[in-house]
Amino acid sequence: MSKENIVRLSTAARFHRDVRRIFRAAVYAVEPQALMRRKVHVINDKLHFKVGSLDATSRVYEPNHNIYVCGMGKAVAPMAAQLQNLLWPHIQQGIISIPVGFTHLAQLLKKPWLPKYPIEVLEGAKGNIPDEASLSASQKIIAMIEPLSETDILFVLISGGGSALAPLPKTPLTLPEKQALIHKLSSSGASIEEINTVRTRLSALKGGKLLARTRARVISLILSDIIGSPLHLIASGPTVLPLTKGDTEEAIEILRKYNIDVSTHLAEIMNRSSSISIPTAKVENHIIGSNVVALEAAKQEALSLGYHVVVATDRLIGEARNVGQGIAKIATHGDTFDLNVSEEVRQQLKNLPHDSVICVLFGGETTVKVTGSGVGGRNQELALSAAIALNGHRRDVVLLSAGTDGIDGPTDAAGAVVDQKTISLYKRLCVAENKTDASSYLANNDSYNFFKGIHDAHFKIGHTGTNVMDIQVLLFETTTNDSSNTS
Repeated sequence: MSKENIVRLSTAARFHRDVRRIFRAAVYAVEPQALMRRKVHVINDKLHFKVGSLDATSRVYEPNHNIYVCGMGKAVAPMAAQLQNLLWPHIQQGIISIPVGFTHLAQLLKKPWLPKYPIEVLEGAKGNIPDEASLSASQKIIAMIEPLSETDILFVLISGGGSALAPLPKTPLTLPEKQALIHKLSSSGASIEEINTVRTRLSALKGGKLLARTRARVISLILSDIIGSPLHLIASGPTVLPLTKGDTEEAIEILRKYNIDVSTHLAEIMNRSSSISIPTAKVENHIIGSNVVALEAAKQEALSLGYHVVVATDRLIGEARNVGQGIAKIATHGDTFDLNVSEEVRQQLKNLPHDSVICVLFGGETTVKVTGSGVGGRNQELALSAAIALNGHRRDVVLLSAGTDGIDGPTDAAGAVVDQKTISLYKRLCVAENKTDASSYLANNDSYNFFKGIHDAHFKIGHTGTNVMDIQVLLFETTTNDSSNTS
C-alpha cells in the first residue's frame, strides 16, 4: 500500500490493520522452521550452529552419518522437519513425541510440519495428560539413545508440553501413581517450580536424567513457553540439571506443605538414583525461540509502520481481567501502576512524544480465576476487561491480545481485538436482543460469547505450530493538548 493510501486511512482503521500486522510479525519470527533456519546451517557439508542472543558466533560440527534426533513437545515436529531438511543424509534415526491430533492437523492445513523416515512420529498425551502412548514414546526414545557412542551427535528437540509427552516414571513407580501425585499438587495450588521439583524426583528422564541414558554428544534445541525461559523448567528440563539438586528432602517438604502423604515406599523411590552421575560436559542447551524473540520482531514491524514503540515487559503475569484494566490505563491515563513493569518503562510511558502514534508491547502469560460457567480464554478475558475500561475514551485506542499458538482456551480464537467503541457497538447490536451486559459476560468468564456477536472482534488465525505464550499489542495516539500520557 502506498504512503498516499495509508494517509487516507482513518486512525482507527490504521490501528485495526496494523495491530494484526504487528502480531503476525511476532508469530512469524518464532515459527519453529524459521527459527531452525536462522540457527542451523550446513555449509560445505559442515554443520554451523549459531549461538548467543545475537547469533554472532557459530559452533561447527562435521556430521558423518552419525546424527540422531529425539524430541518431545507441541512444536517439535516442525523443528524436526527443518532439521531433516538440512541434515537428511546424516540422520540415522529419530523419534519425536507429539500431541494427539497434530499429524492430522498438519495434513489438514497442508503444512510442512512433519518429518519423514527415518524420524518416527509418535502421538500421545491427549488433552496434555500423560498416557500409555506418551509413556511408550519415552521408552522408545531411551531404547534409541542408550546404544549411541561418543562419536554420535544426538539432537534433543524440546518445547512446551514436553513434560506430558515424556512422562516415564522411576521404577517401580507407575504412571497412574505419578500422575495422581502431580494432580494433587497442581489442584492444591503448587507453583510450577514446586511441581517440577517433585516431578524430577519421580521421573526417569526429567531433571537432566536423559543425559545419563546416552554417551552421545547432545545438542538440545529449546523453544521456550515459560516466562524468563528457565531451562530447567521447560518440559521439566530433560537435558538440564535443576537449579537445586532436587534433594528428596526438599521434594518431601513440598508434598507435606500441601498435606500430601509421603509413604516410606514413595520416599524410597524419590531417593533412588540420587547418586547417578549426569555428564553435563557433553551437552549444549540452546534457547532458539522465546517470547523475547517474538516481541523484538513485533517491535521492528511497528517501527517500520511509523510507531513510537515501547516494549513494556516480556514477563506479564497476573489475573487477566486486572491486567486488561491496567493496559487500558496506559492509553487513558498514562498509569502503569497496575502492571509489573520496570521503573525505566514507567518513565518511558510517562514521557511519550506528543502528536505521535504509540505502540506498547507486552509478552507473558496471565491467568484466569474461573468462577463462572461461560466459555473463553485468558486473552479474550483480558481484552474484554480492557474494552470495558476503554469504553467512551475520546481518542482512538486499539488492543489485540492473543496466544502465539493461535488458540486461547477451549475456543477456536487466538484472542480478541478491542477499541474504545467495542462496548457501545455491542450495546447497539445486542442489547436489543435482550442479551446481558459486558460486565456480566466478564463475571461469568464468558468472553468468547461476548465477542462472538461483534464482527471482527475475535482474532482467529488457526494453529500456528509454535507457542511462546501470549502477546499484547496496544496502539494509541498522543497530541500536544493530551495530558493523559505526560508526567
